[in-house]
Amino acid sequence: MLSLVGPKPSAGAYCASKGAVVLLTKRIAVEYGVDKIHCNALCPRDLKTPMTAPIYEDKETRDGINALTPWGSWGSADDVAECAVSLASDDAAYVTGVPVLIYGGYTAQ
Repeated sequence: MLSLVGPKPSAGAYCASKGAVVLLTKRIAVEYGVDKIHCNALCPRDLKTPMTAPIYEDKETRDGINALTPWGSWGSADDVAECAVSLASDDAAYVTGVPVLIYGGYTAQ
């Protein structure tokens, strides 16, 4: 997310690395498009996973994050997997070079 909406304090290197992934995705799409090879970046935000469990279990933090998105809740690994399956299908045959935001509408505001 920080690659698209900008840095927060003390996160410069993190933001730069995420921004680099987005630009690399675009470059790969351009270089390999002639061979019909797709390259997209899945960009999730606030997923409920074992890694984020300590954050999610803190009610104040969880409620604060929920308030940031129109969806009003955290995503799941299944949300990301379903997006990946969709991108791998023929339904997305002409989709390449894009960061796909799995954010619950966060950046639409």
